Amino acid sequence: MDISLGDIFVVFKEVSQHSPMSFINSIGDIDLSIPSNTNADIELSIRGGELFTDHTLVPVEVPKKEEEKTRTSNFINAKLNKGGVSITIMTSRGDVLLRKQ
Repeated sequence: MDISLGDIFVVFKEVSQHSPMSFINSIGDIDLSIPSNTNADIELSIRGGELFTDHTLVPVEVPKKEEEKTRTSNFINAKLNKGGVSITIMTSRGDVLLRKQ
């Protein structure tokens, strides 16, 4: 899902381990509710906002080539539970809310 202006609000009952997802927003918040038993590799990039979550995210070391992202934004690469499907979340001017469903 990719939008330029406005908020993204998505509630998942189940997350497929076969379909990577991305949520990209230029101006606005991204609010995702994901079941607590979801296994995922999460990549977050937040400029001009904050991350709010009640999930336990385990940080993963950022490869050297990714270091430039950390200089220009709040970049987080993490595992949710055991890790699994790729979920990319990026916003330029907004908050990210990653909630337990």
